[in-house]
Amino acid sequence: MDMNTDANILIVDDEQDTLFALKRYLRLEPYTTHFAKSAEQALETCDTINIAVVVTDLRMPGMSGKELLDALQERHPLIVRIIISGTEDIGMIIDSINSGVIFRFIPKPMEPEPDNVNEDDAFF
Repeated sequence: MDMNTDANILIVDDEQDTLFALKRYLRLEPYTTHFAKSAEQALETCDTINIAVVVTDLRMPGMSGKELLDALQERHPLIVRIIISGTEDIGMIIDSINSGVIFRFIPKPMEPEPDNVNEDDAFF
């Protein structure tokens, strides 16, 4: 299968360090990467740009990552949804996996070059 080089990935996290780490990690990948600092900003982005994959933190001020994922499942069901979060959220993560809200979970804190992030898996 050919890799989708026109794909748009959206990273959502209120922590600047996480956004920076993922931006650095994905800089050489053939995808267009977008960033949002809030779930509300992420929804606006998904409503205006054809996003293929959303990677979001769960704990954010305002709308939580779980609320974002639920809204995306309803408004944009074809978007692949991935959670990046600390293990203190494990109950919510398991619930999200079991209910089909997310495709994959990536634990925080992340390594500088995370081996557990394989964005190609999200493109079927």
